[in-house]
Amino acid sequence: MIMGGEVYLGEPTYTRAWEIGRQLDLQIAAHILSPFGIRPILDDLADGTAGINNNLGLGPDNLFIHMTGMSDKGWQAVKDKGVQVSVAFPIEMNMRHGKPPIIKMQSLGMEPSLSTDVEVTMTADFFTQMRVCMNMQREVVNQMVLEQGDFSPPNQYPTPARVPQHCSRRATCCGSPRSTERSTCGSTRRRARSPRARRPTSSSSTRPRSTWRRSTTYRERWCR
Repeated sequence: MIMGGEVYLGEPTYTRAWEIGRQLDLQIAAHILSPFGIRPILDDLADGTAGINNNLGLGPDNLFIHMTGMSDKGWQAVKDKGVQVSVAFPIEMNMRHGKPPIIKMQSLGMEPSLSTDVEVTMTADFFTQMRVCMNMQREVVNQMVLEQGDFSPPNQYPTPARVPQHCSRRATCCGSPRSTERSTCGSTRRRARSPRARRPTSSSSTRPRSTWRRSTTYRERWCR
């Protein structure tokens, strides 16, 4: 269960929501983006002086979607406090939320999860999320590389472009609500078969033998 803690609803509303969420030990999610005057609110949260009592701050129980248009101060506090960030690449590029902050997160040594956000606006297909994540990151990095040169040989490619990171990781274990759950999230590595999952000895079984190998449980290989 996740507690909605939208800060653009006003101080009284989000203060009460955050207090209830922390009393119940729930993750608190909020859309943090360029419009709605959210940037100064995040700065207050970074200082621990947000809310009607000026005592709300960030913590590892926060999940922020988008994180577009935020200050360096806010970003540093998000990293230092262990806040989880989820990026909705197609939505941010189509709904004027601002540039998806993948390069900012990589510069801070952070990695996002992926969000579909508004399914009626853009597709909720996660393969599309991964493709757009990779394409957007490559577009920005490649342009940065080109701008280091003078667009004439031999200086048109002065520095090799950075290799994109695992988009499948962002679509799986980076989305676990708590870091302690990441060892059980994902679907790319086979795990030991449960003692209960034994092949029946009866010859009357109609289940194709080839399906037994595919029925074992899996775990994201980068989550360890």
